[in-house]
Amino acid sequence: MRKNKLLMLAVSLTLLLISVFVWNMREKGNFTMPQQALEAYLSEVQQRPYSFEKAINYVDDTNLDDAFLQTLKEESIDTNAPTYIDFDFLEESVNSSNEKASIEVEFNYGDDYKPVTTFDFKKINGDWKLDLQNIQEEYYSIIND
Repeated sequence: MRKNKLLMLAVSLTLLLISVFVWNMREKGNFTMPQQALEAYLSEVQQRPYSFEKAINYVDDTNLDDAFLQTLKEESIDTNAPTYIDFDFLEESVNSSNEKASIEVEFNYGDDYKPVTTFDFKKINGDWKLDLQNIQEEYYSIIND
């Protein structure tokens, strides 16, 4: 009986340590796989309002212009902005150098509206960061039409 209790305690402590480790990685934005970074980012921005400062930690913002970043910041506090119900990862590819990746995601907004978006990634100092440059270009092409 005592052996079973010790085993249950050991399993519980192991699960707790794993949870704390994953939580700390998520809080710091340190991810060893692009899908981990994207899932954390999409889960953050799905909320309304969301923390722009927290979400931007998952992004390589060095090539994004100030106007686009300001738009993202304004969207973060817009409680009426449309948001997705959930999302599914469709396809992931990592280049042979393991420095760049892309993930195709299908978003479910309800009413059978399920757009697909491709997110690009760069590995910066060992961490995967979203490269939103293609999203920025798409944004400007839409507003300029």
